[in-house]
Amino acid sequence: MKNTDLLTIHFENFINKNKNIFIGKNIAVAISGGADSLALAVVSNKFKHKYNYKLIAFTVDHQLRKDSAKEAIQVKHLMNVLEIDHHTLIWDKEKPSTKIQESARIARYDLLCEACNKYKCDGILLGHHADDQVETFIIRLEANSGLDGLSCMQEKTKILTSYGQINLVRPLLNLRKTILIKACESSRITWIEDPSNVDLKYCRTKTRKILLNSDIYDKFNESIALFRKLKLITDTIIYNNIKDSIKFNETGICKVSLDNFKKLPNIFQKKLLSNLIKVIGGKKYPRKSSMINRALEKIISLENKNTT
Repeated sequence: MKNTDLLTIHFENFINKNKNIFIGKNIAVAISGGADSLALAVVSNKFKHKYNYKLIAFTVDHQLRKDSAKEAIQVKHLMNVLEIDHHTLIWDKEKPSTKIQESARIARYDLLCEACNKYKCDGILLGHHADDQVETFIIRLEANSGLDGLSCMQEKTKILTSYGQINLVRPLLNLRKTILIKACESSRITWIEDPSNVDLKYCRTKTRKILLNSDIYDKFNESIALFRKLKLITDTIIYNNIKDSIKFNETGICKVSLDNFKKLPNIFQKKLLSNLIKVIGGKKYPRKSSMINRALEKIISLENKNTT
């Protein structure tokens, strides 16, 4: 089977499993100009009339490289050829001197959420693929991530940004990048190579280089799938055991039955506390394990101690 056929069949199957995301909706697609996001744009464009959705493309210009504005124009031209409405979103704020990739990621999702609100898009399609998934797993493994981290990216998830909640949709997580590259080649689409993808000062780039000629992707993906199942089981157990013991009021204060909380195994206590703090605090990511551990220690101690 040709790579274009494989991509097309895979994407239409995804639509049919998630019709509520597509039919009659405005759907955003994030286009960086790389092969993965361009392949996503092409295949999602094929079905917009059949499944009655409007496609709107957003490209974020982080203004971190001198050629970024020219590349955004190049993407806009291609989107015009495909007859996809396109908008360039510019990160024009002062750039940090450290943790630039993490800061750029946060800014990117802020800009994308703001644009989704403006153009009334219910969700945004992202071009993350199986290679990205394995890289993420290894990076999080090295960082001693817990169950949530090692379950990696989900096909459908929600994150909080400075402009509210955004629905992220990743239809390509089960496809290798080689399939997306060959699909672009078959469609005679020229993609842009980001220089940071070969810059070894970044952890993800080092991981990608090590895995480049590896044949262990399937084994890693099996591990990721297992962690994802364990996460779902754990979430279900926590929900079933604590759902009647949690009360929110209109001011955002959450009350939890201490007796029922103490009955949970320690790992479930940590997960529940982490999730509650994340939701109530409006945070993008969970708090550090050391912080959760200190708070948990005070909550379950015999003394009545307040903690922030």
